[in-house]
Amino acid sequence: MIKNKIKIILGFIFLVTISLFALKYFFLLNYYTNHSEAYRYFSNNFIIYLLLVGSLILISIIYILLDKKLSQSPPRLAIILTGLIILSAILILVFPIGASDIFLYLIQARTWALHGLNPYTNNYLQLITDAFYPGLKDNYWAGQTSSYGPLFILITGGLSFIFKNNFLASILGLKIFFASIHLVNAGLIGKTLGKRFAWLYAFNPLILFEFLINGHNEVLLIFFCLLSFYWLWFKIPNLKNSLLAIFFLTLGVLIKFTPIILLPFWGLALFWRLKDRPSKKLFLILSPLLILSTGFLIYLPFWQGIKTLIDPISNQMHFFSYLLSSPIIALSYNLFMTLKLDNSWYLATLTGRSLFLAFFMLLIGRIIWTGKKLNIKKILNYSILIMIIFYASFFPWLMPWYFTFLLLLLLIGYYLNKDQKYLTAFYAITFLEITYYLILR
Repeated sequence: MIKNKIKIILGFIFLVTISLFALKYFFLLNYYTNHSEAYRYFSNNFIIYLLLVGSLILISIIYILLDKKLSQSPPRLAIILTGLIILSAILILVFPIGASDIFLYLIQARTWALHGLNPYTNNYLQLITDAFYPGLKDNYWAGQTSSYGPLFILITGGLSFIFKNNFLASILGLKIFFASIHLVNAGLIGKTLGKRFAWLYAFNPLILFEFLINGHNEVLLIFFCLLSFYWLWFKIPNLKNSLLAIFFLTLGVLIKFTPIILLPFWGLALFWRLKDRPSKKLFLILSPLLILSTGFLIYLPFWQGIKTLIDPISNQMHFFSYLLSSPIIALSYNLFMTLKLDNSWYLATLTGRSLFLAFFMLLIGRIIWTGKKLNIKKILNYSILIMIIFYASFFPWLMPWYFTFLLLLLLIGYYLNKDQKYLTAFYAITFLEITYYLILR
């Protein structure tokens, strides 16, 4: 146990040292006044990206070696959370070199909270009188309307209203908020799945990079989905707890639309676990009403017809890259280009999404057909499988931070099945998405 504590301390010192090294070169204060210029500089400097990716890969190797040593006797949750607090205090100050999304969050939050405009129908370039306009107008996304859920706009809008026209406080406020949610997530995982899972989540290099440095809203998505999983798996299977699980999953969808894929799977799991027929009937009636009423209330401040619902999803689908698309789309595109077919990209995306839809309907049909013969764990395994297929086949614009949610699902799969292949996939995706940044530059 003493040797394990020494390894924890040495590993943590290494992480802090690397963090301080990054802080020297990517300190937020040095670049926040002209972040667009900073991104142009970073993206054109291959040496910087090579050092960044190399450092993250080295940290990942140490992280996995530490996990192998700590698997039988992981550190106490209090130690994990204390270390995460210290590391967070360092990393939130590092410039978000991997993505400019946190500036986009600020843009859309201010559009609504400080200017009273709907970010689903208005873009930031209209707001030439905004105090931050000179620094934000050149952001790549400034001319786009929002592609995120309304709950996320409400939360970030509230933070922007607090900090008003203090730019640094606004950015740091968002990063501190995301870091706090990451800390809460680690605590929730520790209390439910166990200490080792808290360690795996809290100090995963990809997750640290995306949440504490780059500041991505998947951390909120994970928070609500964790709450949903808690009420689904750990609470007594009654109507109230089942509806709470659906409610929290719906809130996750209203942050970012990805977990909508899980709704039918987790909904069926919640239905089958109910013991009596009256509860099942009420669940079939009340769960759709709960989903619709929750969506209605949170969309209400922004609602301007059905376009308010459809446009964010269609906007997200307009972004595409041949290099950065889901593997099935990329492979299909290369095949169709080799065959010299017209509209190869359209056919490739259609192929990927058609395959996803076919798998989706097949798995839903299997669950309904098998019925009571399927246990809850099996249904949850199907939900993880369909999310993997979703990532592999659906996205014309697939970014590394999208995979942080999949990492959570793989941890849940590892907890449910005690099967090493889930952990192997967890490690592999961490390495793959870190390396992916060499392409993204």
